[in-house]
Amino acid sequence: MKRAVAVLLTLALMLSLTACMSRGSMQLKRADRYFDDLRGAFKMSDVTSSAELIGRRKNRNGNWFIGSYTAHCENETGRDTVFGGASARDRRIKVKTHIKTETGSAVIRLRMNGRATKFLPDSDGNFEREFDFGSGGNYIMVDFNRFTGTVWMTAEYV
Repeated sequence: MKRAVAVLLTLALMLSLTACMSRGSMQLKRADRYFDDLRGAFKMSDVTSSAELIGRRKNRNGNWFIGSYTAHCENETGRDTVFGGASARDRRIKVKTHIKTETGSAVIRLRMNGRATKFLPDSDGNFEREFDFGSGGNYIMVDFNRFTGTVWMTAEYV
C-alpha cells in the first residue's frame, strides 16, 4: 500500500513538472529518465530481487525491462518477477522463452497495469511475442508449479 501511495505521489509530481515544461521532445525524454531514476531510487518495483530469484537474471545496463534469465529447477514452486517496473514512458518489448519441462509446469505471466495474463509455450516449449507496455506498471514473470526443467528467457526492446 505504501508503494502504491509513493508511486501515485511521484506520478503526480512528475506530471506537474512536465506540465510546466515546453513540449520539446528532449525535455520530455529527460522527464521520463528522471521518473525512472526516482523509481529506482525508491525501489518502486515489484521485480524479484536477484538474491530471491529461483533463476538467474542478467539485466542490460541496469535496465529492468530487458536482459536474459535462466532457471535450472528441481521441483520448484513459486514466482519470479523477472523484468519490468513502473515507468512514465511507453515501451515495446519482445519476449522470447524456451521452457524444457521434465515434470510440473512453468508458465509465462504478464502483468500490464494491474491486468494479468498467462501464456503457455507451444508444444516444443517455445514462446515468442511482442508487447506494448504503456506507462505505468508492467511486469514479465514465470510461475513455477512443482517444476523440474529449465527456463530460458530474453526480453529486448523492439
